[in-house]
Amino acid sequence: MSGRIRAMHYEFRDTAYQGKIIRHIKAIGVDSHGRCIAPVTQLHVIRRVLERTHETLVVVVMTSQGRVLAVRSAFMQAFEQAHPCLYDASYQWQTANYRNPSLSQVG
Repeated sequence: MSGRIRAMHYEFRDTAYQGKIIRHIKAIGVDSHGRCIAPVTQLHVIRRVLERTHETLVVVVMTSQGRVLAVRSAFMQAFEQAHPCLYDASYQWQTANYRNPSLSQVG
């Protein structure tokens, strides 16, 4: 299931780690260390689609107040120790546009 969102713009940054790409995603304009609550439901849909279609991609959803939502595994714990999360301004973010292919043809 790819969710019921038609499209969403979001920001991301990638980090290579042990043969995988760790992709942090967040809503545009949201400071993941700020007080504002980020809209994460749509980002979870995007996370599921990306991980299903790209075998080497692990997606981390950035929320707010420094929290991240990702599968807790030994791999991710090792990644987090090797690459501590810094403030958003410390990274160069790129923008992307998710379009739901099953809804893009609907008028």
